[in-house]
Amino acid sequence: MLRCAPWIANVGLSSDCISLEEAWLRRQYITRCNHAGKLHRIFIKVAQLIARTADCDSHLPPIESRALPLMGESLAKPRIVIGSDHAGFAVKETIRKYLEESGYAVDDQGTSSEESVDYPDYGKAVGERVASKQADLGIAVCGSGIGISIAANKVPGIRAALAHDVMTARLAREHNDANVLTLGGRIVTPDAAVEMVQTFLTTAYLGGRHQPRLARRVRTTDSCWAGQFAGQRHRCKVRYDVCRLRAVSFRAMCACSPLSI
Repeated sequence: MLRCAPWIANVGLSSDCISLEEAWLRRQYITRCNHAGKLHRIFIKVAQLIARTADCDSHLPPIESRALPLMGESLAKPRIVIGSDHAGFAVKETIRKYLEESGYAVDDQGTSSEESVDYPDYGKAVGERVASKQADLGIAVCGSGIGISIAANKVPGIRAALAHDVMTARLAREHNDANVLTLGGRIVTPDAAVEMVQTFLTTAYLGGRHQPRLARRVRTTDSCWAGQFAGQRHRCKVRYDVCRLRAVSFRAMCACSPLSI
């Protein structure tokens, strides 16, 4: 043990007193022990919480059976808008009949036959109906489902998802909050299409960890549209300036022409 300096004894303190360094070390030891005790209690509480959560999750049904009907506690079913080109006409008609028989309000945007038409018109029509709140969800069909999905996604506020089976139709709603389902009329059978539509309409968005990603995607889309509109305004201004210069030049040329004398 360290001894105090002689001058400490001269002021009436014992020469066997603990040095300042050792006192500081003891205080640090006691403080760290207290912190360790607090951390230990926190770890115990966290472990108990995890154990209770795991016990609760053990009674939950598997994820496949957690589909929540959109109209579960409400008598009103969502309004559905459908559309297709000639390649998806047969599948679209099968879907329309299923929806009408199931009691859904269906807005059919065409096409009405297998005569060749352009899929962008029908993808845009379905997207605009959903974006304007005239329909709650949309279903669009073309040959592969790719083209009409791209066309629908050009409409601001639309999240069109191409599905090939029941799982992708379910995940489109659970993870991406898709409001338009697109299908390939030459890829899936009518029965499989009906099954995917049924899953899509009866599955709810999970939110949670997916919400920040969805919000980020929406912000990115909005900024892209804003940039596109700004570019259009700039191009219009440039065209206006060019036309104005041409008009001024034309008037100057006419003023200098001998025919104007």
